[in-house]
Amino acid sequence: MNANLRWLLCLLLLAIGCGGSSTRIGDLGGNGQTGADADDGAFDTGPGDLVAPSDTLLSADLEGLPDLEGLPDLEPADGSTVSDTSDAASGDGQPPDEDASGALLPTLYPTDRVHSPITPSVKAMMRAIFAKGQQNGQRPHVFAKLGASFEDDPNTFAGCLEEGKMELDIYGDLKETVDFFGQPIGDDVPGENSWNRNSVAAISGWAASDGLKRTNGKSAIERELDLLKPAFALIAYNGNDIGKTSITAYRANMTEVIEICLSRGIIPILRTKPREETTDTTRPQKIIYYNAVIRALAQTYQIPLLDLNLALADVPNALGGDNLHLSSYSGKNCWFTSEGLTYGKPIYNLIFLQAMDRVRRSVVLDEPAPDATTPIVGSGTLDDPYALDLDAFAQYRNLPQSTAQDVLVFAAVHYADTSTRGPSQLDQYPSASCGDQNESGPEVVYRVTLPQGPNGETLSGTLTLRLFEDNATTDIDPHWLSALTPESCIARGDESFVLPDITSGTYYFVVDTFVSQSGSSKPGAAVFSIIFEPGF
Repeated sequence: MNANLRWLLCLLLLAIGCGGSSTRIGDLGGNGQTGADADDGAFDTGPGDLVAPSDTLLSADLEGLPDLEGLPDLEPADGSTVSDTSDAASGDGQPPDEDASGALLPTLYPTDRVHSPITPSVKAMMRAIFAKGQQNGQRPHVFAKLGASFEDDPNTFAGCLEEGKMELDIYGDLKETVDFFGQPIGDDVPGENSWNRNSVAAISGWAASDGLKRTNGKSAIERELDLLKPAFALIAYNGNDIGKTSITAYRANMTEVIEICLSRGIIPILRTKPREETTDTTRPQKIIYYNAVIRALAQTYQIPLLDLNLALADVPNALGGDNLHLSSYSGKNCWFTSEGLTYGKPIYNLIFLQAMDRVRRSVVLDEPAPDATTPIVGSGTLDDPYALDLDAFAQYRNLPQSTAQDVLVFAAVHYADTSTRGPSQLDQYPSASCGDQNESGPEVVYRVTLPQGPNGETLSGTLTLRLFEDNATTDIDPHWLSALTPESCIARGDESFVLPDITSGTYYFVVDTFVSQSGSSKPGAAVFSIIFEPGF
């Protein structure tokens, strides 16, 4: 793996992204088959399957890139480690985007914004991918659509972004982006542009596995990308995967689609799935977990995320008559007036256009990153734990229709690396629940706040934690504590544990390094997910 990317991955999720608020939509708060096979439809409820880093993660070779003006160096100077900047601030009162060594801080994507932040570190990642693409002959003015029924008809999605079919209204500043991606794709794709292209990899009813299925040696995704040579790709497989593909296979398939794009120097843009109105009481929870996969992958790769679920959450007319697909505004699906934006398809077209405007300005034009990065509070030690407030990570609030299926789930995805820590402060967790294993290697400590209810009441529910180690040489274990003492350990696992009856309050989570009987310590890194599902 490229050293620069490896460094970014090892720092991943040590900062919470933030940005200016706005009242405009999209500024709130994805037989020859190469992918994992579709299974019998069983829902793998293990939320720990959100992310599994591997040796192939971010494996696109970005070395030897041409010099692009303004492309920052992603590697800390002299191999130095990142210093704590939690108390630092820039002269204009904004939080810093660099640590003391000048290294860029990666971004954690907040859940209260339709568009994930484009911070200096996210911009740097995208510019590096873009540079590789320019070396490979990818077209800067072209994007590909990889998806299903939401994306398969240009008449309702994106293709209406042309004179006579659109009304930008107060969003007139987006016209330059309409024109930029409205340029002809090329002589080899006559008469088409990115907006009106009828993609061979965006087909109604398709899951990610369908896009990856190979015929005569190539998948539909590969054929579309090879023909268009795009610099960007919307990856929007999700709704059909639920019930058709297990969450584990879905994560593997989406990872493969992302890496196909990265290998060509194409910037992937992921989107979440919006709610449905259904009598299937299991469907809302499944949407939560599959969307969590999408969010986790976007954070892990530091690529743009378009939260369509959030954008449509409070729109009563968002869904059409089948309560599944998006509603149309009398055929004017690129009509961005106040009335038009009470329907699902115009909202999707607008926020997708906004997403393409943001990446065009940041990547192609090399304008300054629009969003700043705020370092997480704490330093990850016993004396100063990192602070994770799960109330800030609410994944899915009450559904607008207020039915019995309403759910509220809190989730955090984060990254811990014990190999960069100092001497161990916690060696054993001698409680009845955690045993006497030798954990005398270095650890990372978090303070986790499980939220109260909307009226300040205590919530009780299930907490599921899953940890994915970076490689086979790492042996680090998760521990859940009620206080900052090893004797207060409530649960320990090799990779995961489930607490079926846990309540609101403050807890401590420790990722600690196991030491074998021979004295071998195997520190390393892992992505972990914490999901709290309160019952009502």
